[in-house]
Amino acid sequence: MLLGLAVLWFLRKIYHTAIVFFFAYLIAALLNPVVLRLTRRNVPRVAAIIAVYSVLLLVACALILLAVPSLMNQVQALLNLLPSYLAKAQDLFVQFQVRYESLQLPPNVREAIQTHGTQFLEKIGALAGRGVQQLGNVLLGLISWFFIFLAALAVSLFLLLNMGSMEAQFYRLLPERYRA
Repeated sequence: MLLGLAVLWFLRKIYHTAIVFFFAYLIAALLNPVVLRLTRRNVPRVAAIIAVYSVLLLVACALILLAVPSLMNQVQALLNLLPSYLAKAQDLFVQFQVRYESLQLPPNVREAIQTHGTQFLEKIGALAGRGVQQLGNVLLGLISWFFIFLAALAVSLFLLLNMGSMEAQFYRLLPERYRA
């Protein structure tokens, strides 16, 4: 049981590192055929890798330049509208209070309505606060994934540059009868 907990702790600690290496391998595996095609056309491997990464980075930058301003505008609009939504909820509550005050209700019913109405407004405010907090968490998560992607690109660049020597080292670990 202790060993199992230690393994789970270790996996939790290396989670982001493992994700970086997984994406790095995936990127390298996807880009290697393009690099190989360019090297077959007498383009040096380093130049082919630089060309492929340049195109990849241009596409990524274009996507970021298109997506980020729109995302930021929507977040800003939501944050700008949030106070008006809360004000509308408060106005509705005040209108409700004015209407029910004109009714002939027993005092205990009035007190219950006021108590529950106040609790309702407090819950709406707390909900809005949690929504803003969740929005912040999402934005931080996006930033975190962006840096994981950048790290994966750097590691995949290393993998592509050293693909031949890494394969040779791997095959040296295998017994000779299993080497292809």
